Order: sequence, then C-alpha cells, then structure tokens
Amino acid sequence: MGLQKSVSVTKGKGLHFMHFNTRSLLPKISELRCLISDAKPAAVAISETWLDESVPDNEINIQGYAVPCHDRDREGGGVCVYVHNDIAFNNRLDLQSDCLENLWLEILLPKTKPIFFGVFYRPPDDTKFLTYFEDSISKIRSDCEMIIMGDINIDCFKKEVSLFKDYLHILNLFDLRQLITTATRITDTTSTCIDHILTNNPEKMCQSGTISIGLSDHLLIFCTRKAVRGQVGQHRVINIRSTKNYSKDIFLSKLSSINWSSVYKCTDVNHAWDLFSTILLKIIDDIAPMKQIRLKSRTEPWMDDTILDSIRTRDQLLYDFKEDRSNADLYKQYCKVRNKIQRDIKRAKAEYFSSKIDEHKNNPKKLWQQLKALGYSTKTKEQCKVVLEIDGETCFDSTKVADHINTFYTTVASNLVKKLPLTKNEFSTDSKKIPEVLF
Repeated sequence: MGLQKSVSVTKGKGLHFMHFNTRSLLPKISELRCLISDAKPAAVAISETWLDESVPDNEINIQGYAVPCHDRDREGGGVCVYVHNDIAFNNRLDLQSDCLENLWLEILLPKTKPIFFGVFYRPPDDTKFLTYFEDSISKIRSDCEMIIMGDINIDCFKKEVSLFKDYLHILNLFDLRQLITTATRITDTTSTCIDHILTNNPEKMCQSGTISIGLSDHLLIFCTRKAVRGQVGQHRVINIRSTKNYSKDIFLSKLSSINWSSVYKCTDVNHAWDLFSTILLKIIDDIAPMKQIRLKSRTEPWMDDTILDSIRTRDQLLYDFKEDRSNADLYKQYCKVRNKIQRDIKRAKAEYFSSKIDEHKNNPKKLWQQLKALGYSTKTKEQCKVVLEIDGETCFDSTKVADHINTFYTTVASNLVKKLPLTKNEFSTDSKKIPEVLF
C-alpha cells in the first residue's frame, strides 16, 4: 500500500521532496532503496539516521543519489539527505549549527533562484532547539525560497502548549507555513503530528501529505514543488536490439543469400572490413532492429517475492489501523509483520553475500566487487554536481563547466603576470638603483 502510493504521488510534474524518520537507517536501507528507486524523488531527507563514521559509505548509498550527512552516533539522532544526481546543490556548512542536528543544502535549478532545503531533527528533551532553530533560519535572506523538513517533535495537535506557541511565533516571524495537518507518528495509544514541512512559498507547492510506510512508527511525509522546465527525474533510456523476430535459421539464410564477392575481391583490408561490416549490420538491422527501452527500477537482489509480499501486507495493516484506531489486534499484527520483515531481510542479505563471496573466492576481481557492495569502498558519501557562473549566467552543462575550469587553471599564471606593474630598466646594468640594492 505505502510503496504503491509513494510512487503514485511522484507521477505528477514537479520536484518531489520527502522526509522519513527511520529510527536507524541501516536496518531499513534495503526497503528505502526500493522506495526511492521507484519514486525517483528530487530529494529525501532522513532524520534519526543513527550513524557515525564507522559506517562504510556503500552501506547507505543509493544508486543515482548523493548523500550529504550530519551524523551523531549509533545510539540516536543524525540527519542526511539523498539528492538526485540530476540536481546541482551546494552543501551549506556555513548555515549548519553545531548545536543542532541539521543540514542545509542550496539547490540550484536552471532559470530560477536557489532553493534552500533544510532538514532538522529535534530530540524530545532539547529545550534550546527553538533558539538555535531561529538563529539558523535568520541566516538565510528573506527573499530566498525555503523548504524545511524534519522530525521537530512538537505536536501540532496541541496548540495550547507553550512550546507549540513559541514554535508558531518563529514560523510567523519568517513567514513559514506548516503543510502537514494529519498524524505523522502513530502508535497503539498515540497519534501526533510531529514531522513537519515548512515553506515560505506555499503557493509554489502543488501537493503535500503523508504516506503509510511501515518501516517505523513515523509516516513518510512529502511535498511537490511546481515543475521547473528542463529539470529533474528524466528516465534512463537505453538502446537495445529487438530479438522478437530473430531466429538462427533466418539469420543463416540471409547470410547465405548475400553475394560476398565485393568483399573477396578487395585488395585493401580496411576497405574489405568496411564492406563486410556494412553488409552484416544491414542483415542484423533487418532481423533484430534497434529500439529504445526505459530501464525499470530493480529491487535489492536479496529482496525476494516473499519479503515484498510481506511489505505490502505490513503497509496495508498500518493503513487499516489508521482507519480503525480501536482495533488493537490490527496494530499487534502490524508490529508482528514489521519485526518479521526486518529479520527476514537481515537473513536474506547475509545468505546472499555469503553465497556470492563463496562463489567468487577464487576470482579476486569479482570478490572485490562483492566486498564493495558490502561497504568496503573509498568513495565519499557526498557527491555534488558542479555549477559555475560563466559570462554572467549560471551554467549547468558539465562539459562547459569542465572546459571553463581547465581554461582557468591553464591561463591563471599568465593572467596574473599580465596584472603585475611594469618596471622599466629598474635593474639593468645602467640603472642607478643597482648600487642602492647592492650597497
């Protein structure tokens, strides 16, 4: 239920942003990869990652996404953002507060002003959060667009509480609107709205809401910013040969019917090869023409049909419980299935890698590929698409950016020399200054 809905809400045009409190990212990374791979959002903010520097990069990487992180430790807290590789962004460490668990990214889009995208996590017992939160937001110019997501742990259903009133005062101060109005954390006894999406440009949002994903007791929240022409989420398309009408007999028949004398009589080997390859490709094009296909998202190799069916069952149970909060048995069934899925994924993943490592133990290249898949890699977690201002315009084209950087470094020395002041014959043999220097 949840996965299908998450994909459906991202079918429309626009930049799709999501937030999810995972309460430990590592055990849920396989499911998260499936979700992101299918939905293809522009960015997914994660709170309570429970990560530290001991976690290898590949353990949390998702193909096609960069992942800047702000870790705390393996016992709690921490935030990160998965950003689609089509999106150019700057990790604004200058806006990041050491007193908060937060990240600020400056998202750069063609033909529009930068969007400041922030993710925040407030521990329930943090009494100074609002002070630092206000200070962090105040660093961004008022004319800049902001989208802020996070587990703020301030229940919007309890409007009479002083903490909420102080929070609302800050939102009003910076003209921020909270978009989520339904419960985001549901247990057998409570229902609270503590995961928020804030924006100072609500008119640019075309949808927002929650999705029942049974990965934790927090629901996934999302919003969609209106489309920017020529932007994100292009499908990956490849060219392949269609073998629908191919058969070995037809192929051999066509080869035997060709008059190859023009190839045999060639005295130049290069010309003979050109003729041969042209004739052969024409035959292949006739019986196996080229066609374009869109690559479908694939799940993790250890996520078998049994696990995927269990995920659908779990999300449906959570959805049913939301509709009937008085049914305690539904919640117990949901918890039972949720816990079983985590055990099944751990077991399936361990068995998969164990079999692969055993299979490739005599092949160092293949073995190293499997070890890298486990997380033994030297790649960094964050990769950022480079965008430069060239001739007064923001340039997103990677080739032009590379050429501009190359030109800069190959000419920087000569350009600096040209800016040096001219000294006419100061130290020639006839100069009167030589005695002054020497003596």
